[in-house]
Amino acid sequence: MGIPYSEHYSGKPRPNETALAPEAIRRHCRNFSEGALHWDFDIGGTLHSFLPNGGRDCGNFNQDYLPFDEYFAAAVRVVKRQLETSTFSGIFGGDHGVTIPVVHALEVVGRPVHLVQIDAHVDWRDECVDRSVDILAQCAAQRNSLGSAA
Repeated sequence: MGIPYSEHYSGKPRPNETALAPEAIRRHCRNFSEGALHWDFDIGGTLHSFLPNGGRDCGNFNQDYLPFDEYFAAAVRVVKRQLETSTFSGIFGGDHGVTIPVVHALEVVGRPVHLVQIDAHVDWRDECVDRSVDILAQCAAQRNSLGSAA
């Protein structure tokens, strides 16, 4: 699933060029994969047979017409539904804060998870451009709610 938008930096246009990232990731993945039904010798079968539910692309969450606070809340709801119905989720972002709604949505999982963020820098900060997002407190709350198993 792609979440192309985030809160833009003050004075910058929204959406910006990073909103194109989810589609660019999909396009470039085709360069090294011949599709979900192609036999893969590394996994001993098709990618379709290896992935839970055969794998599916949920498209992009494109509601950039919403004010940011509404977009953020809606993105959290969509990611929660994705996490509730899937054993593996790949969520591709565009802008600097896409990881944040994912972390906020983790409360529905109820068990430890592996979260991998690939980025040039870590976006898990408490404040970005003078806006408090309280992400580290959210991560700690999720970990504490899982108890010592986390």
